[in-house]
Amino acid sequence: MSAGASLMPIGSEAAVEESPFNFLVVELDRARGPRIRVVGCGAPLNRLAANGTNIDASRMSLRQAPGLLPPPEMKMDPAPRMAFSHMGLYVSDMSAMVEFYEDVLGFSVTDRANIRGADVVFLSRNPDEHHQIVLVPGRVPDRPSTVNQISFRVISIAELRRLHSEVKALGVAGLNPTNHGGSWSIYFLDPEGNRIELFAPTPWYVPPISIPLDMALSDDEIYKLTEDTVNATPGHMRRTEWREQLRNRLVEAGTLEQHASTVPQKHLDLDS
Repeated sequence: MSAGASLMPIGSEAAVEESPFNFLVVELDRARGPRIRVVGCGAPLNRLAANGTNIDASRMSLRQAPGLLPPPEMKMDPAPRMAFSHMGLYVSDMSAMVEFYEDVLGFSVTDRANIRGADVVFLSRNPDEHHQIVLVPGRVPDRPSTVNQISFRVISIAELRRLHSEVKALGVAGLNPTNHGGSWSIYFLDPEGNRIELFAPTPWYVPPISIPLDMALSDDEIYKLTEDTVNATPGHMRRTEWREQLRNRLVEAGTLEQHASTVPQKHLDLDS
């Protein structure tokens, strides 16, 4: 780093009081690396420069000199430390929707509650999640759904085939088996027109495609057809390779999904 700024420990009031310029905080995270957070305002920052390079402390602050800007590889704010948990749907026929999510998709009702005058139903398939789906009265009947899809990963193509036979026998609307190259999927509608996707991942990454999936073919035939399609598509790779590349990118960006304890302890330190 060139001269023009100095590193100071966090909590030093002089870092703020002595500088009329932008005051930045450098936060070091073992998994994600340094991140910059603006906590003041002042002159525009045009480049990053500092005469100290020893950043061994877990958190340091940076007092900027005039006309300095952090480099593009350093992010202004870390992403929220979180993971997706659940979603809610407004419904018009509660009993039909509960029956569908229980009998067709295997959810269990974990709770029922009257919340602000509405009788709400909570459903889950994961003991770490009190609810993954929340059904709330209030949808106007016969209005089009605004949900593009609710997707569930199944354990294998054999399980996908079994479920395809079951939902087909039930006469669900909109049944559409699809081969995306990176996944084998079946789409259909729940009782109120929300699109459900059940999918089994394939061993490959490929820029998403959408071609019909012939469930009359054997598993081996589907596999071979998919492999040939993937190999003919530019940009394909093994899923393991793509996963590692994406993980590295998310870690560098500070946006990797993070899970908190599902059984919080008193005084639990979520940063530890």
